[in-house]
Amino acid sequence: MGQSKHHDHAETCVICDKKLVRLKSHQKKVCAICGGIFDTLQACENDHYVCAGCYNLAALELIEQYCLSSPSEDPILIAMTLMRNPRIEINSPVHHYLVTASLLTCYYNKLKDYELKKTKLRLAKERAKRLTEGFCNQYGICGAALGNSLFINLILQDTDFAAEEWKLANLLTSTTLNSIAHQGIPRCCKRNLFLSINNAIEFLRDYLKVIITHGGVDCKFSTMNPYCQKHNCPFYSHPKGTEKLY
Repeated sequence: MGQSKHHDHAETCVICDKKLVRLKSHQKKVCAICGGIFDTLQACENDHYVCAGCYNLAALELIEQYCLSSPSEDPILIAMTLMRNPRIEINSPVHHYLVTASLLTCYYNKLKDYELKKTKLRLAKERAKRLTEGFCNQYGICGAALGNSLFINLILQDTDFAAEEWKLANLLTSTTLNSIAHQGIPRCCKRNLFLSINNAIEFLRDYLKVIITHGGVDCKFSTMNPYCQKHNCPFYSHPKGTEKLY
């Protein structure tokens, strides 16, 4: 059990965006990211608590730690929760790993194989580090689609592809790139993440007979992105629960 000082690193919760409030007395709270138990004087209005260590994690480590402790089988919910954290900038290569990690978490939670989830998240993080700042612009390919490719690589096999696995990985990657390309607009990592996860969900259903669902996309980032295309984006102002957004 750790001891947490009262810290002023944020005024709103990085999990739900609700206001942080000072408690009347020290209480033991479970960190919503790492699952550790801490003494604290602060939580949000929805009773979420994030320890100082997790708040100060670098973005890739933040994603890994949250996914390790998350029981969720909803990849959009996982990604949306993490994208509220200020460590994940509005547009950054971190989203490439976030696509992979959200999908890996749901896939292995569904299988109840938590040790393999841990191993695959670590491998994905190390590989995602190669998708550096400016990758999409310099190579002319969206890294979010490669996040899907990395996901399929890791769940099918972790060595050289056999013919069928190689075909499936390329099918998912090309389908995702086609979906992203037809939006015709760069500079929104959130939109490309949503498109990538939706494509992966459909691919898992159609080719691997694995059913993963999500509760819809409720994008709250349009005011934070000066490049937001607003009504030209399939996710702009759509209510949570919309069945098909593209």
